[in-house]
Amino acid sequence: MRILTVLASLAFVFALCEAQRWSVRPKPHVDSEFQSAKSKVSLSCDTGKMVFKMNFVEPFMGVVQIGPKATRECTLRGDRRRTAYTLTVSPDACGSCKGHTCSPGTFVNSLYIRYHPTLERDGDDVKTVICKYQAGSIQAG
Repeated sequence: MRILTVLASLAFVFALCEAQRWSVRPKPHVDSEFQSAKSKVSLSCDTGKMVFKMNFVEPFMGVVQIGPKATRECTLRGDRRRTAYTLTVSPDACGSCKGHTCSPGTFVNSLYIRYHPTLERDGDDVKTVICKYQAGSIQAG
């Protein structure tokens, strides 16, 4: 009987230590902006839109594209004069993964920054972007 009590105590201590180890584990940090040698990009996930704010070191003459297809809504072309741009897209546009591919309320896509207007070259930037939206609560009564 005493052995069972000791084993039960050890199991409890082990479970407590294991729970404590998991509770102090740091949460992963999610950046809403990234910076390269040529640009700084910030992403905000607002209701019904993804907003990309971009600042370039030099006047931008390249192309920014969200997702795999270069549609008008998902593409921004530099005018060779400005260094600051904003691109706003719907989270479910531009080929974002959604529905059964992603968890509900999560939209995943790729951001491509090409610094040349027609060529892909070394030094171009590609980032995976993720927006997570929480469903609002509905009360009936």
